[in-house]
Parts: sequence; structure tokens; C-alpha cells
Amino acid sequence: MARLSKLLFAATALVAVPLNAFAEGDDTAPAPDGGGTGDAPAGGDGAAAPAPAPDAGGGGGEMMGTYTKETWPLAAVERPINIAKGMIEIRADVFVNLSKDAVAKPFAIAPDIYYGVSDKLMVGLTHNTGLCLSGTDGGCGKVYNDVGFEGVFSLKRDAKMDLAAAGGLELASLDPMLARLNVGVRFKYRAGKIGIYVDPNLGLGLNKRDSDPVTGLGGNKEALSLPVKVGFQATPKLMVHVRTGIAGLGIGPNAGAPLSHFGDLFVIPVGVGALFAVSNKIDVGGEFFFPAVAGSDLASTDLRALIITGNIRL
Repeated sequence: MARLSKLLFAATALVAVPLNAFAEGDDTAPAPDGGGTGDAPAGGDGAAAPAPAPDAGGGGGEMMGTYTKETWPLAAVERPINIAKGMIEIRADVFVNLSKDAVAKPFAIAPDIYYGVSDKLMVGLTHNTGLCLSGTDGGCGKVYNDVGFEGVFSLKRDAKMDLAAAGGLELASLDPMLARLNVGVRFKYRAGKIGIYVDPNLGLGLNKRDSDPVTGLGGNKEALSLPVKVGFQATPKLMVHVRTGIAGLGIGPNAGAPLSHFGDLFVIPVGVGALFAVSNKIDVGGEFFFPAVAGSDLASTDLRALIITGNIRL
């Protein structure tokens, strides 16, 4: 996790009814208590990079120290929402549809690139679908047809809570042009090895807000997503998680449901996954995801997807 919310695949890839699906991506973990357990220098034997100021074991009201690229935590549950000043993080999610009679239709790679302007502000170039590689017969309208620009500003960070405002411009489609303004927050609460992540997002359509009376296409209006994830740091390198929330139909975990027909289009997703830190600079992970186990009449357990994740920090 994934960000100016990610528009993942249109629901035509999963069902016959066309919908605009929006998702955020991805899911960076915040709030440390003295992590820095990656391949960074420990500092006790004269190493140059000092460890960040920890919270000394759980004083929830104390301010956390500032991590650097060198002291970035190995454990995902200890990481702040915002990356460190001067850090570049490249995130790539591979989406593979596993729905009945539509395996790998679509199949896409959605990269995001973030840069830490300061310890409070990061900016990013994001994608909803990114490179859709399964062709027109495999659920892809075009190979490349979306891009987004996002800023995330830290509002509060202490040993237990991390809160940031997120927003930016999303071009959910380049041809035809569909522009959206995304506004939301990213919140994490940490209790020991458990991290609870809630990332509500509201997408505001800026053009083509009315549906075409003939084709039914368009209707680029407001859409809401409320993703919730609970992660458990099983080992210093491995975090497992479950994901749910309120969303719209789509392969990704953060698709938005249009407010104008919310009762008819909202679904409740469920995902189970894991993230493994090869080092404090590289992560790999995956998630088995059911986009719509409950909710409106669109819900169906026949809809499922695999999400493969890779992160690199420079």
C-alpha cells in the first residue's frame, strides 16, 4: 500500500456493469518506538548513523524521534506514514484478477513513486491501473491510461498515533479525460506489535460529471472509500494483516463507491496478506483479496484477486 486514491480496474473487468472504481494505495505503515532494525548501522560501535529517538517503551504522549534513510525501521508496524526527508520510495503493486472464468483478465502493474520533501511532507506520482498488460480481450482498454499527483502532510505523530492529511489531482482516465480531486486522511494507531490503519478518502469529480444518456458512460461524481487494515508484526521482518472497510467494486482494496448511488454500489471487501522486509530498504509481499464479500447486490464471493507488492527505498 497506495495516495491520491487509486482507481483500480473498472468493474467491467469483474462484472458486466461498468463502474468507476477508485482506490488509494497503498498503505504505508507509521509510528515507531525505536525500530531502526534494518541494515542500518546500529550506532553503538562508533557507526556514523545514530538511532532515532525512541519512545522508550510506550509513553503514548511523547513525540517520536525523526527517522532518516539510514535508520528507517525494519519492522513495518514501526514505520511512520511519511517517508524520511530526502528518501525516495518506489512502490509497485501487481494486480491479477482471479475471478471465475477471468483469470489474469485484467493483469496490471501499478507503480507509485514518493519523495520526502521534509519529515512532514512527501509528494508522489501515483497510478491506479498503471500498465495494463492483458490486452483488450483481457480487460484492458489501453496499455496506459491514468496518472495521479499526491501530497501527504503529517499533522500529528507520537509513539502511538500517526495522522496525516492527503490529497491531490487524479487523472482517472487520460482518454477520455476524467479528472478528480482527492481529499482524505491517513490514520494509524499502534499498540505494541499491532497497527490499525484507517484511510478514508473522498474523490470529487472535476469534469464529465453527467452520464451520457445513450452509453451510460461518465458520471464522474463524488466517490467514498473507507479502507481499514489491521497489521500484526509477527517477527521483526514479517507483518501479516487483514483488510476490510467500505468500498466500491474493484480489484484493489481501496476502490471508491459513488455517493449518488451509494446504497446500490457499495461493497465490503476482505483481504489477507503479508509484507516481508528483506531489509529496511526492500519489502516484498502479497495479498489474497475478495473485493466484494458483502454489501449491495454487486457483492459476490466469486470475485477475487491476487495483489503482489514490492517496495524499494533509496
